[in-house]
Amino acid sequence: MIGLLKRQLEVWRWVGGIDLDLSSLPVTIRQAPAPLNAALLVVAGFGGFAAGALATAVLLSSGELSVASALLLALPSLCIGAGLLYLAALSYRSGRDLAFASDGVTVRGRWFRRMENWFAPYSAFDGVEARAQRILRGSYYRTFYVIELRHPEPEKSIPLFVCAAAAGPSEEVFQQKAKNYAQTLDVASL
Repeated sequence: MIGLLKRQLEVWRWVGGIDLDLSSLPVTIRQAPAPLNAALLVVAGFGGFAAGALATAVLLSSGELSVASALLLALPSLCIGAGLLYLAALSYRSGRDLAFASDGVTVRGRWFRRMENWFAPYSAFDGVEARAQRILRGSYYRTFYVIELRHPEPEKSIPLFVCAAAAGPSEEVFQQKAKNYAQTLDVASL
């Protein structure tokens, strides 16, 4: 369960489209969750609260349940709503600064609940990984092209390029972009 939650909080899933230009180092950029994410979480959170309140009202109007029993039955909806609102608040506060220099990358900021303030030389990374990632969105899958500077500790991996496949480059342009990132940062191309 913890692994599933960590995968859902991977940076690239939250930031939207990214295409970093690292052709002239040093470069400093800011990565923050896409603004629409927090707004959608707020709407879904209030929806959860509304469903819980409506369920409580319906159960109480039947007259067969006590207030405590009705609230207990509506509690899951209320908790989901509260959790989504909490995640929205964390999303609004999240953001990190990435400073790419000739010798490594410095990361400072907050990513959801995790505070980050670290430096890693490029040699500490496994390399640049390019992949097409399928994500279930509702009842259908959506494919994203992701190029990431992969670190042995997955939470320290840094997305360099993220694009929905429908709007993305051709496969050969995508692979060439990954090779260019690896060459610029002097790391392996995975």
